[in-house]
Amino acid sequence: MKVKINTLAFITTIVFLILFIANFSFSQEAETEKKNEEVRGYVMLGGSKLDIDALNDRLVSKASASFSDEFFSIGGGFLRKKNSNWLLGVEGHLLLVEEQDYRMQDVSHKASLIAAYGFFDIGYAVVSSGDLNIYPLIGFGGGGMWLQIGKNNFDDILEDPVRNANLTGGIFMFNFALGSDYLIKVKEYEKNKGGIVFGFRAGYTYTPWNGAWWTDNISIKGGPKIGMTGPYIRFMIGFGGKGEWWKEEKK
Repeated sequence: MKVKINTLAFITTIVFLILFIANFSFSQEAETEKKNEEVRGYVMLGGSKLDIDALNDRLVSKASASFSDEFFSIGGGFLRKKNSNWLLGVEGHLLLVEEQDYRMQDVSHKASLIAAYGFFDIGYAVVSSGDLNIYPLIGFGGGGMWLQIGKNNFDDILEDPVRNANLTGGIFMFNFALGSDYLIKVKEYEKNKGGIVFGFRAGYTYTPWNGAWWTDNISIKGGPKIGMTGPYIRFMIGFGGKGEWWKEEKK
């Protein structure tokens, strides 16, 4: 649990640093440029398929357990566009899969697996017509997996509490995506406008290296490849606008 908390704290810190740097750099622009600036933030829901064959092979050989490679995905992010069609943003996602029950040495056990990753994204709006944006994205960041295996019977744990294991794996990642979103205006003043955003994004995450596993802050040798490679599809809903649409009209 300590490793999981430390890793989550590390990923969260990186995401907040990216947000701070992006916000600071944009805040340095001239006031006139802000009137042509677009910001769109989203909640993202969908599914991801991860290459966890290496992990499943090891689990089956030792614990007779395996996980589905199809994960439910929940996350969020934003994109910011300046006068040109270039886009900058960040995103983060939590990936969940159903827990697995298995028996080992005639004792009931349970295995759970959680994945998460975050990216700093750069894109370009190839279509930016009115309220519609269509864009490719490339992102870089990192992710991790948290594997917990052990007994799921209260009395069995009390009799032998050291038999549970928490393993954490981390890796550098790339993100390649194609996205589209549409702004439904709910407020408009001169050239500024704001409203609700609906969108869609499909892509592929890629891990160029095997990554590393830890337990109790100790690096583990001989672990399986961390399977953070695979396609995904997500639907998006949020808020956004062009210019300083959140400000009241000056009299």
